[in-house]
This record gives sequence, C-alpha cells and structure tokens, in this order.
Amino acid sequence: MPQHGRTHQLRQHCARGLKASIAGDNKYGGTETGHGLLLAAIEYKFAHPITGEPMSFSMEEPARFEALRQQEAEVLEASVSERLKRKLRILAHRLSRLKVGSAWRG
Repeated sequence: MPQHGRTHQLRQHCARGLKASIAGDNKYGGTETGHGLLLAAIEYKFAHPITGEPMSFSMEEPARFEALRQQEAEVLEASVSERLKRKLRILAHRLSRLKVGSAWRG
C-alpha cells in the first residue's frame, strides 16, 4: 500500500507493480512525450477529518494533456490508415493473381 512521503512512490508503483508507466515518465519506463510527466490530480475527494462531511475538489485537465491526446489520435489515425492501405494493396494483388489463374484455367 502506498505510504505518504515516499519519493517517486506512485511512479514506481505504476511502473513496477502495475507494469503501466505514467506517460512522460522516462525514468521509470514511460515514453518521452515532450510535454513532461503527464500526471495531475484533477479530482480529490475525502471525508472531512472532523465533521466527516464529504469534501470534493476538482480542476480542469491541463491543456498539455489535450494537446498530447490530439497528437496521439493523429498518429494513430495515420498508422491505421497506412496499415489498411497496405492490406488493401496485398488483397488487390492476391485477387488479381486469382483472376489471372481462373482465366487461365477456364
């Protein structure tokens, strides 16, 4: 269980325990994003220590997160598009060979 005050504990726990490094954490196996460590507490909920009343604090996601998400979406779209084009070329080539073979037999 994580303990308060341990240097890099969350980063180590994600990388070693969960095998899922934090994006931008190249020290613990994450990939370099050019946007720094992509980790932010955007929502925090807890019970008030005296009254027990539920407390909640939140903030907007940092703009650099959205910028990276958009960049990743563009890279993924281009990658999928290229893979599909390549598969379609292979399929078209195989179909053309099949047609030639069928015509030759017929």
